[in-house]
Amino acid sequence: MRAKYLVGLLVILGALAYLIFGGLGQNLVYFLTPSEYLQDQARYQNRPVRLGGLVKEGTVRYD
Repeated sequence: MRAKYLVGLLVILGALAYLIFGGLGQNLVYFLTPSEYLQDQARYQNRPVRLGGLVKEGTVRYD
């Protein structure tokens, strides 16, 4: 009887681990520099990306 509960617990924990970590790779978004993006645009096409970098002084206007 105890082995039955242990197997059930392992199945539940395995299913939870799969749900948590299974979709993790699809949802990762990496920060790229603009030059990295420009070097390999085809690789990042139709994928979400985040560009990181510095804003050039005097290029932001506040209304």
